Amino acid sequence: AQQLNVGFEPVLVGGPVSANQSHPKKSASLRAYQVKKTLKGRALLVDDIATSGRHLELAHAALMQSAQAVNAMAWIAA
Repeated sequence: AQQLNVGFEPVLVGGPVSANQSHPKKSASLRAYQVKKTLKGRALLVDDIATSGRHLELAHAALMQSAQAVNAMAWIAA
């Protein structure tokens, strides 16, 4: 968020309960995320690792219930 000069606020709770749940064989059983604060306007969702994409999908679905628009991306950096 600092590099993009945008605000950051963690609004999602829930989701995966342990590490290694992003593995494609385990991602089907992930818990849904919940939004703990209603968002006004647009949201940018950034996931730091791209495996199956299931975390990003679940987080996007949760945010779409609250935000006006949600853009999602995977951030892969060395």
